[in-house]
Amino acid sequence: MKAAIQEAGNVSSAIGLVSQSASADPETFSGVWAFSGTYGAFTPLMYLPARVWSQQNQDSKFRMGVLNILAGHSGPETAADARTHFGIFSPQVWKLFPRGQVINLSFWDYNDVAPGYFAAAEIAAREKKVGIIVIEVARPDFKVADRSTFADPDIHAAAKGLYVIRDFTPGKPKHGYVVAQGSSSTFNLVGVLPRLEAADINVKVIAAISEELFDHQPEAYRNAVLPDEAVEDLMFVSSGTRRMWPLRNVGPLADEYSLTSDWGNQWLTGGLEADVIAEAHLDPESVFAGVRRFAEDRPRRLARLRSRLDSLE
Repeated sequence: MKAAIQEAGNVSSAIGLVSQSASADPETFSGVWAFSGTYGAFTPLMYLPARVWSQQNQDSKFRMGVLNILAGHSGPETAADARTHFGIFSPQVWKLFPRGQVINLSFWDYNDVAPGYFAAAEIAAREKKVGIIVIEVARPDFKVADRSTFADPDIHAAAKGLYVIRDFTPGKPKHGYVVAQGSSSTFNLVGVLPRLEAADINVKVIAAISEELFDHQPEAYRNAVLPDEAVEDLMFVSSGTRRMWPLRNVGPLADEYSLTSDWGNQWLTGGLEADVIAEAHLDPESVFAGVRRFAEDRPRRLARLRSRLDSLE
């Protein structure tokens, strides 16, 4: 079906499909789910119809279908196509919903996609308020991750929302938590882990696939992966932006130490993929230097936090 603006027209058609049910029982849905997708940079054209749909789903007495948004080629990598395709701010519109009404998924490894998506689908099928699932993916031709080297080698780990790639080395001083989200960001962080180990940097590295999936995990698992106090001792390595962190309620110093594509508060210029990632400061050298700075500054970071609290008394 033709539309003047393809993204808005396509997502509206998908909404028309998922909003219909052949069931007379309000608690039973008899209809379809639908996918609609485009470049992550252009998905804001789909946001307004989806926002109205989310409210319709919330207020309806009947169970409805689920709208799936594929924010394809999200992240700085897509600036290799053109500056207009720079997809780090635009996909963040999909977090502009009441909590619990959307599940956001941000994948970095091929093998995370199926378990992460089907975990989200299971929740959406069970909980009426979840009307939208958003899938962010990039397109770099990376090798599949060797999960035998991960602290959590479970092939289905993405279903848990957050999972541990590298845990603290016992018996050594801890240097903080590093949370990775996005494609090149996570891939390059994993690639420099041997260098960090050689430099005696003892950080816990966590892959953030979905905060919403993580919220559905048992408390014991959440505390084992990321205890409450960790947010005060945390940095991100993210292909997103500092405007909207992968996790909520992080400490006041996270911004100062995190690595994001908007590090200089400028639009990036585009170019070859390697050039784009280097300009975004997500290349291996930048990631290694950023994590090392975070680790080496830990005594000073904690002292600053204590001083702030003391000054309130």
